[in-house]
Amino acid sequence: MLSGPLSVKYVVESTSGSGGAYELDVVGADVTCSCKGFLHRGSCKHARRLKSALAQNEPVPSEYRRTGAP
Repeated sequence: MLSGPLSVKYVVESTSGSGGAYELDVVGADVTCSCKGFLHRGSCKHARRLKSALAQNEPVPSEYRRTGAP
């Protein structure tokens, strides 16, 4: 088995009305998002909301759906 930080993936629907969704990846303390805002600026509201909830040991916002294996 490989060692390293656990990777957890989430999906959140786009709020732009496009019907799309963004993938978020949590690796250790890092949260990345597939949205253009994150790709251009290195930060977005999707990643900030998820990271804030996880850092404060609060429930993940209901619109974030965990995907894949734990």
